[in-house]
Amino acid sequence: MSMAAKRPYLTASPWHTLRGYKYVVLVPFLIKAIHANYFAGNDVDNWCWHMLLVTFLRLLLAQLWMTFSRMHGIVKKYQIHEGGVTFEQVDREFHSDDHMILEVLLATAVHVWMPGFRFLPLWNTKGLVTIFFIHAGPTEFVYYWLHRFLHTDFLFNNYHHFHHLSVYTEPATAGVSTFLELVLYAGIKGIALLGTIFTGGASISMIYIYWMTFDFLKNMAHCNCEIVPAWAFRTLPFLKYTMITPSYHSLHHTEPATNFCLFMPLYDHLNGTVNKNSDELYDRITAGRQETAPDFVFLPHCVDMLSALQVTFVLRHTAAHPYSSQWYLWFLLPIPILSCICMTIWGKVFVAYKYYLNDIVGQTWVVPRFGFQYFIPQEMKNINSLIESAILEADRTGVKVISLGALNKVCQPQLSSLLMSKSVYSVTGRIQQSDIQTTMQHGAKRDKSQNNKMFDTLTQNEALNGGGALFVQKHPDLRVRVVHGNTLTAACILKGLPEGVTEVFMNGATSKLGRAIALYLVRRRVNVMMLTSSKERFDAIVREAPTHLRHYFTLVTDYRSGKNCKTWIMGKWTRSRDQRWAPKGTHFHQFVVPPVASARKDCTYGKLAAMRMPPHVKGLYSCEVTCERNVVHACHAGGLVHCLEGWAHHEVGGIDVDRIDLVWEAALKHGFLPVSAGEA
Repeated sequence: MSMAAKRPYLTASPWHTLRGYKYVVLVPFLIKAIHANYFAGNDVDNWCWHMLLVTFLRLLLAQLWMTFSRMHGIVKKYQIHEGGVTFEQVDREFHSDDHMILEVLLATAVHVWMPGFRFLPLWNTKGLVTIFFIHAGPTEFVYYWLHRFLHTDFLFNNYHHFHHLSVYTEPATAGVSTFLELVLYAGIKGIALLGTIFTGGASISMIYIYWMTFDFLKNMAHCNCEIVPAWAFRTLPFLKYTMITPSYHSLHHTEPATNFCLFMPLYDHLNGTVNKNSDELYDRITAGRQETAPDFVFLPHCVDMLSALQVTFVLRHTAAHPYSSQWYLWFLLPIPILSCICMTIWGKVFVAYKYYLNDIVGQTWVVPRFGFQYFIPQEMKNINSLIESAILEADRTGVKVISLGALNKVCQPQLSSLLMSKSVYSVTGRIQQSDIQTTMQHGAKRDKSQNNKMFDTLTQNEALNGGGALFVQKHPDLRVRVVHGNTLTAACILKGLPEGVTEVFMNGATSKLGRAIALYLVRRRVNVMMLTSSKERFDAIVREAPTHLRHYFTLVTDYRSGKNCKTWIMGKWTRSRDQRWAPKGTHFHQFVVPPVASARKDCTYGKLAAMRMPPHVKGLYSCEVTCERNVVHACHAGGLVHCLEGWAHHEVGGIDVDRIDLVWEAALKHGFLPVSAGEA
């Protein structure tokens, strides 16, 4: 490796390689704090306990700022930049809390070796006043000139450039710097803290307040939302020189030769480095922006308690990776439990994130309900109301297409029985509108056996609201196109089958997706073994196929029938004891939610149908549950394709088998790529 290619010294922290386990550095503090407080040990000022507590409070403050900055409904009106955060930025800013660990270690060294920084009182008013003036003078002055020095060619290219890679900032950006810079910044903070030693007045509370205030202002400056109200500057004009605003600092990241100050723009004014657009940008943002309505909306719901923590405004780094049940998430379980209760009582559909594809603005709106709630009969009406309100809001704001995700297609028990009866599906698989209208107006009387059938249908993920047909029928004048996206889901499963396949074994075969897959395969002379206990539903699907192809259907009633078939398509949860009938080397394709557990080591398992987004998509920084980065579930992609193509029809009810190839080709044309089983 050449000298030019070597990484400059002091760019990474000593604990950089520990990644998420870096806080083991503070384990000695925990041990000493426990020993001092519970085993009569000695720790001057109870220092270790205070260092742990202040670090926890600083982390909590950083999390609150991150949550605030990503809550679209709160910040959208005063957001400075839109759509700039990427997965790469989230990765780069993983160590944004390194400065907290470093400052604890350095402060502890001073506490041990400098007598004036020991035996501190808990509170001293003089010290709090003193530290304010020291910060406003020496600290701000030194930081300003150090910052300008860091913008000289050598230091900027080798060190400070790392911070400026984040052009569109988030609160975490505030702590992102090379280790050399962190040491220098810690020294600058030390000017104010150590100054109180010589002037008198140092206290434990002073350390808490100074560090927390410093972090508060740094996070605010990088939050990408102008939260300082215009009336504050009108009432107190001098604040223009003594208080930084998020819009003021954002200009330093887009035009790095201006706005160098820490928290007081006075030093920029004195040295002629104020960006000429600072006031204009502030006035424009504080006036409030009218958000551009999205062209496309994907409408999923919360899946389960732990995966809910993956939402973008809760755990930033976790959201940027495919969901898996990490051990640390269990400690946070009370948060989603409390959220579930609150959302059930007061929750409304909310925006999780937005992105840009070609000229299309896409957003993901989330129905505030968890998966298990879709199986509670008393919740059905409320869930349908939430979905309906989202559709009407999308229609009101000018959204072109709204795609229903996961169980949001399954929320009307009365419609379920009708949809699955042979009277509902015409030969093409479309819903007869008169039947839906009758069901909606008069309801369906069910005895106990019918109720059991309804719940069985629900577990098979059938379209209880007709995949959106219920809402289209109720609101015939909708301008927004309602789609279920399952045509592309079916296409992904079908195109993922091995070339030349002659026989498949299916469960969940009479579901909406199962029906479409079976009919498509039979048209291509593939033998389809359909596992179902309902001969009536099996016969209804067979009658949809041309007469000369119906012999390719086979009704089976147990898993033993698939013992010689290596292509299994799972549309229903399959137990381990049932999977054992599959021969060695079988691949399990699946469209069941949640996915089937991998019980066989001698077989392979596909994940849910998904597609990779086109490479020019912008603004994605969150993974869609278990999907890899820049990969979305097929029903999500299907809605996007519907929007990109400008199709004017609603895609509701049963899947039109004739459109499967058409939708697949359209997806490929727009740059969507199929995802291999192991990738999704």
